[in-house]
Amino acid sequence: EGLLAYSNVALKPYAREFLEKCKAEGQQMIIFTAAVPSHCRTALENLGIGDYFYKVIFAKKMGVNKNTPEIFYRVADMFHVDPKDCILFDDSLAACKAAKAKGMKVVALTGENDSKLSELADVTVQVPAADTYRVQEYHLPVYHYLCAAVEEELFG
Repeated sequence: EGLLAYSNVALKPYAREFLEKCKAEGQQMIIFTAAVPSHCRTALENLGIGDYFYKVIFAKKMGVNKNTPEIFYRVADMFHVDPKDCILFDDSLAACKAAKAKGMKVVALTGENDSKLSELADVTVQVPAADTYRVQEYHLPVYHYLCAAVEEELFG
């Protein structure tokens, strides 16, 4: 019953096209999430997008959270990638600080009142909302549209 909500998650516009483009370019994509594993797997399966990702890593199964700087190094190291070649998209100040501490580029997903997060980030995507649920609603489609552009801007 608890998974029902995750069974009905809708794929955002152009998300599949973006994933197809990344796959065609040979980009290795992983998901590193603090989400409940069963919820994440259910959503990926029902959306039919799980195969786009090389790996899904759950912070909970590693015994850590995304606020620990060392975790970003560990995840990058698992895939033999320099953290400086990684981009974190997140709305958590603690997670963004942790990623920056390991040299990652950070795209901050913020609302109207997140000046500390904006100051920390390499790029800020700010939406005209203050309530967390509204901010996250706005960011979902924005995220999908901007991933490729931000990567080009940061890494050429």
